[in-house]
Amino acid sequence: MPTVDVNGLPVAFPYPTPYPVQVDFMRTVVTSLQGADNALLESPTGTGKTLCLLCSVLAWQEAVRARLQLAAAGPVTGNTLAASIDARVFGPSAKGSLEKVPLIVYASRTHSQLAQVVRELRKTVYRPRIVTLGSREQACRHEKVQAIRPTSVQSAICSRLVKKRQCRHEQQVGTAVSQFAKLSVSDNTFSGQSAPIMDMEEMGKFAAEHGACPYYFARKVAANDGVDLLLLPYNYLVDHRAAGLNIDLEEAVVIFD
Repeated sequence: MPTVDVNGLPVAFPYPTPYPVQVDFMRTVVTSLQGADNALLESPTGTGKTLCLLCSVLAWQEAVRARLQLAAAGPVTGNTLAASIDARVFGPSAKGSLEKVPLIVYASRTHSQLAQVVRELRKTVYRPRIVTLGSREQACRHEKVQAIRPTSVQSAICSRLVKKRQCRHEQQVGTAVSQFAKLSVSDNTFSGQSAPIMDMEEMGKFAAEHGACPYYFARKVAANDGVDLLLLPYNYLVDHRAAGLNIDLEEAVVIFD
């Protein structure tokens, strides 16, 4: 797949010749990441904003991963490769440090919009470990909870059953997570990833195949170290009632679409 040089960072892009507006958009994204700055971005309808955003931010994330792997292998003082990667991660000044590969949190208004993000991601060569969070109403498999009306009461009943260990689906979550982790094992380098790209519906089917609750399965996967890209409705980030997600935003890249 062709790459585009964006501020010294090679960004794999699924089309041979991106439009100038797409290159400008990716350049602004990368500049923001390199400087650890906030950015407010807009682009005309139909210019592939989501695709440009995903390609640029995932290319930068891979550069961070490469730098940390290099540092873990031994001293990098005077290492020209390290200096080259530093320039990709931190820009021309090449000053800065990161303790871990940053989590990318991609928030949008609806689950259908998040599903569109997954479809755009599949057009790229990037295969981050990805999780989409949903609501109990969409993901719960317990017959008693599903039958409850109005659905606004489901959350309390679900929590009560889980607390009393009366939900067999929730008790199978650990097994499903272990099986999912086996699918996601890879060196996670841009040329050799094997992590599955699943949307929320596909993750739900995977959990169901292992007898697990899709709702708690997704949250357990998201809470584990190793997730690269977390998709969720943005009310999960701004609503204090969602604080129980325990998402570590330290050094994370947070995107509101």
